[in-house]
This record gives sequence, C-alpha cells and structure tokens, in this order.
Amino acid sequence: MRAHRQLARRLCTDTPRRSILSASFNEAAALLGGGSGRGSSASDVWSLLRRGESPLDTAAAAHLPMRMRELAARVFSLPTHTVSAEAASACGTHKALLRLHDGLEVETVVIPMGRVDEPDSSGGDGGGGGGGGGGGEGRSTARSTLCVSSQVGCAQACRFCATGRMGRRRNLATEEIVAQVFEGVRLARAHGLPPVRNIVFMGMGEPLDNIDAVERALETMTDQRAFGLSPRHVTLSTVAPSPEAVRRTRHWPARLAWSLHAADDRLRKMLVPSARHGTTALRDAFGDVLEMRSARQASLLVEATLIAGVNDSPLHAAQFASLLLPLTRRKRGTCKVKVNLIPYNRNDDLGALGRTFEPATQETVLAFRDVLVEAGLFCSVRAQRGAEHAAACGMLATASRRSERRREALERREARLGLASRHGAVEGGAADEDEDEQVCTVGA
Repeated sequence: MRAHRQLARRLCTDTPRRSILSASFNEAAALLGGGSGRGSSASDVWSLLRRGESPLDTAAAAHLPMRMRELAARVFSLPTHTVSAEAASACGTHKALLRLHDGLEVETVVIPMGRVDEPDSSGGDGGGGGGGGGGGEGRSTARSTLCVSSQVGCAQACRFCATGRMGRRRNLATEEIVAQVFEGVRLARAHGLPPVRNIVFMGMGEPLDNIDAVERALETMTDQRAFGLSPRHVTLSTVAPSPEAVRRTRHWPARLAWSLHAADDRLRKMLVPSARHGTTALRDAFGDVLEMRSARQASLLVEATLIAGVNDSPLHAAQFASLLLPLTRRKRGTCKVKVNLIPYNRNDDLGALGRTFEPATQETVLAFRDVLVEAGLFCSVRAQRGAEHAAACGMLATASRRSERRREALERREARLGLASRHGAVEGGAADEDEDEQVCTVGA
C-alpha cells in the first residue's frame, strides 16, 4: 500500500493531469494506487462515473475518504467537453449536444424504452449504465438506449442522412466517445428516465473509420469494473467501408449492424456514395466475423432506410433476401440475421436529391417486411423516435452548425459594414452601397 502511494505521488508530480474520462479502469488503478479490487480507489472513482457523477465534484464524492479525493484531484482534471444544448421529444427521447475542446460539437441521444409494469425475461446479465435495480421475477423492463457518435460529421455522405451533409470534421478520441456515455447516464438520471442499459453506435460518423478509438471505448463500456454494460447490449452500426475493416471487428465486445439500405450495388452506390466494395464481398466479410464469434454473438442486424419509390419495392426486398440468406447457413446454420426496416425521416437540409425523398408508406413497409419473412428472415420495423425538435440523428448538430455559420456571416457582415463606413468617410457614400450589396450576397 505504501509503495502504491509513493508511485501515485511520483506520477502526480512528474506528469500533467489527465482528463478523468480518458483513463480506463486499469489506468485509473495504476495512477491512484491501491490495486483494482473492490473498495480500491479506482473502484470508488468508477462507481461514480458509471452513475454520471464526477469524483472531482465535492458533493458527489463527499462519501469518499479525503485522502482519496485529494489524490484524484491531483491526478485527474475535469472532462474536456461541455453540454452546449439539449432537446427533448414528446416520446421522452432526450438529446445532448456536447461541445468539445476545439469548439466542434457532437450529439448523443437517450431513448427510453420498455414498460415499468412488465416482468423482465432478459436473463439479467447486463449491469451498467444508469444503475437501476433489482433482480428476479417482476423486475421492470424499462431501460434506456443510448445512441453515441464516433466522429464529428461523417465522410460517407449518405443521401438520406443529415450528418452526411456535414462531411467529416475529425475522428473522436476515446475519451470523447466515453464522455457521451457519461453524459447519457447523467441525462437519464436528471430527467427520471430508465437506466441506460443499451448502447448503439448509430449517431454521427462511421465507427470503422475510427477503429482504434472505438475499440478502446468499447473496452471501457463493457469492462464490468467500469460502465459494466453487457456486450450483448452494445451494437455497432457500420456501412462497412471495406471487407478488411469489417474483419477487424471479429473480437470486439459488441454486436454488429450493417447499414445496407440496398442490395443492388448501383442503387446502394447512389444512396451511399462512398461505397467502394460490392455487397457480396461485404456480406462474406460479415460471415467470416460471425464464424469466429460465440453462438450468442453470432448475429447480424441489417438496416434499411426505406424511401418512397427509391428502394422500397417488393423487388428490392427480394434482392435483400437473396443477398442475406447465405449468411443464415454460416456456422452450421447457427448465425442469426435480422433486418430492421427504418421509415425515412424527412429532412429539408439534405441537398437537392435529399429534398426529393419521401418516407415509404406504412403499406409499402409492411409489404417489404412480408417478402423478407416469407423468404425466411427475421424482420422488424423501427418506430420513429425523436423526429421533432431536431432530435433525430444528426439534426441537432447540423442545426447548431447552421446557427454557427449564420453568426459567422453576421460577424463578417458587421466587419465589412464597419470597414465600408470607414472608407466612406474618405471616399464618399457610394462605397457603402457596393460593400453592403456584396455582404448581403455572402450572407445569403
């Protein structure tokens, strides 16, 4: 114990403080000393973090020993992000916009699900997230799903996605991904939502374009000493940039979801302009991953955003079935494939092509589902959540970006008008009119 304290003291004096969300459980144990068992300093720190509370907050950490609090304050600094905006929908969905250290913003969404009065038959192997309790028969099935981002913006440029219009600004660091879980848990507790039990990488960005940071974040999310989430309750959605990138996920502690949208290569290229590989090659890569996973993790969710008159016909459904059915025969027929149909969420900020898109009708969606079910695939239809108040994926961040651009244009306009007035004092009033006309054009 004395050696651990001496090590921690040396680390505190020789190295700068690091953000508290940048340290995994093992790293926190090394920095704080005292081992990694129950009752250790690292365990105390993470018991607060998994509740959305900071060990550096005097009130939240009041129950911890003074010596440990002082050590934590010397080793760690506050997180590098702030919450710049929140939005909520009538269905209970809450979204937070996180402003990062460089002024860029990323969003995370808490989606309450389930009912309080239903018995829980999930088997209860998932801890984590927002606390929540009890075990045994009659336990509530109410829980929250947290949608997180892996990048600021996205380079995939999907025609139907608000984030795709932003382009990729940069990858998120591991700490910035973990921060979304921390804030999601905090948000759920603050608004009385069910505890966070599920994580889906379905926010901004393509996770497989940020492989290293996402892999480390997954380890922290599913470390039972950290956030303590079950790998079965963590889902990573990807357009599958390449077969090689897909195969990198074979040992990741998360289920996979393929953002497919069209089985025909030409149609998929239109919807996902970044697509460089055929759907058959990508399907086979997913099959290789499923072969290497345990029976419980050998499942694939396939997503299709259905757009009226574009990819929602029975022919498109038959192409889906033809592409996906071979996966169900992998691993001696034990691989599970489920298709999730997503009615398109109308958005006027998607450019000329995107503005022509309309959601598939309910009748068309159900007909698409029937084709898949008759072919032998499991299929579900996703309920739309959070479409109002800019609470659908990508919409709060893009709205914030538009506001930022308007502010920048206004500042440029004011600066130019000020410059024009100074020139006008010497050169006459004509300069004001010319400059003002140019500024209005810039700001339009």
